[in-house]
Amino acid sequence: MIRKPKFKSGFKYALGELMLIFLGISLAIAFQNWNDERKLKRQTTEILTEIKENLELDISSLENLLANRTLDLAATQRVIQLYSEKKPFDEGVSNDLGRVIIGDAIYFRKLGYGLLKESNLMSMTNPALRKMLNGYYEEYMQFVINDVEDDKFEFVTVLLPYVRNNFDEYGYRQPSIPRDYDLLLKDKYFLTSLKLNSDNIQSTIGVIENALSNAKPLLRAIEEEIEN
Repeated sequence: MIRKPKFKSGFKYALGELMLIFLGISLAIAFQNWNDERKLKRQTTEILTEIKENLELDISSLENLLANRTLDLAATQRVIQLYSEKKPFDEGVSNDLGRVIIGDAIYFRKLGYGLLKESNLMSMTNPALRKMLNGYYEEYMQFVINDVEDDKFEFVTVLLPYVRNNFDEYGYRQPSIPRDYDLLLKDKYFLTSLKLNSDNIQSTIGVIENALSNAKPLLRAIEEEIEN
C-alpha cells in the first residue's frame, strides 16, 4: 500500500506550536504590563501618602498661624484705638503691645510634591487632582509665603528697631512695657506703622484662608485617590 504524505498533520502540529508560543508571549507581555502597572500604582500611592502627611502638617500650621494672626489683628486695632481714646496703661494694653510687634514664619512641607514632580507619575495623576495639586503648591502656598515674608520684613526693619529704642520690656506675644506710654500715644510714626501692619495682617489672613480652602478639599481628594 502506498502511504499518504503526512504534510497536513505536520502543518497542523507546527501551527499549534506557533499558537502556543504566541499565547505564551502574549501572557508574558500581559503579566509584565500588569506587574508594571502594579508597581506604578504602588509608587503613586506611596508618593500620595507622603503628600497627604505633608498636607496634614501644612493645614495644622496654617490653622495655627490663622488663629494667631487673627488675635494679632484684633490687638493691633485696639492699640490703634488708644491714640483716640487715650486709655490709661494697664495689663490689657501691655498684652496688646506684645502682640502688635510680631514677625511670624511658616514652614511648608513639599517633599511629597517634589517627588511627584520628579517622577513620571505627575502626568498619570487624574486631571482634577493634578489641577488641585498645582493650585495649592504653585499658587496658594506661594501667596502665603510671600505675605508672611512681607510681615517678617516689616517686623525686622521697622517694628523691632522701634521696640529697642522705645520699650523697657518686650516679649514675643508677651506683656510689653513702653519706656514712656504718654509719649508713645503721641508718636505718629508708631501709629502709621501700626496701621500699615494692620493692613499687612489682614492681607495675610486672607491668603491663609484661601490656602486652607484649597488644602482641605485637596486632602480629601488625595485620600480618595489612595483608597481607589
